[in-house]
Amino acid sequence: MDFQKLSTKFRHFEGAFPEEALIESIQNREAVIPELLKIIDEARAESRSVIEREDYMLCIYAIYLLAQFREVQAYPAIVDFFSRPGNRALEVVGDMYIEDLGRILASVSCGDISLLQQLIENPEAQELLRSAGIEALMVLVRVGEKTRDEIINYFEALFRGKLERRKSLVWVSLVTCCVDLYPDELLTEIETAIEAGLVDESLVDLEKVYDVMLLDKNQAREKFFESTQYTLIEDVVREMAEGTGSSETR
Repeated sequence: MDFQKLSTKFRHFEGAFPEEALIESIQNREAVIPELLKIIDEARAESRSVIEREDYMLCIYAIYLLAQFREVQAYPAIVDFFSRPGNRALEVVGDMYIEDLGRILASVSCGDISLLQQLIENPEAQELLRSAGIEALMVLVRVGEKTRDEIINYFEALFRGKLERRKSLVWVSLVTCCVDLYPDELLTEIETAIEAGLVDESLVDLEKVYDVMLLDKNQAREKFFESTQYTLIEDVVREMAEGTGSSETR
């Protein structure tokens, strides 16, 4: 298989979803992984040629494919790419990160949260990307690669000093994810953070927190594990085709 020739079919958006090329890449997983890793390295190197056109898509597809493959070699490269200050990563991937970056990070982490923690605690990284790191932890709980207690303990550490105390979307994500896990252990910390003005209350407020606390604990936690909100990247072709309608650009 000639990956360079194959990749031209999804290097840029050409008006149609490149389903056949992606399927061929998936079928030749072992052969394409080194090439996909090179693509991420090019993006990290900030080569201007990487985004020479607005419709550049190769890096996006590479990230999604590596996530589907659960390729742990991609974990440090992807986290480093998204941890850098400025808008570089967003210029390359567009708005892909909004819904899926947490799922992508969880998929390539294979249960190792050390680099996710570095991203979450990095005040120089984009707030939305740090929030995705928090969401990745939720995915790992949901799929059983981390326990609820492990992540609750880490969230407690964020409340108690590992997260800088300034209003941000990172605090919103932290509180929201705690709520999704039924946050009885962290109720005091959540109240303190909201009362200190660290959380945008138009996005999550104490009323929402208290409403969740009225639920049965066991039922609330079962609901989390039964939900499909926090999932791994498992079928790039299906998910991206549905996301683009096979006809839209990023």
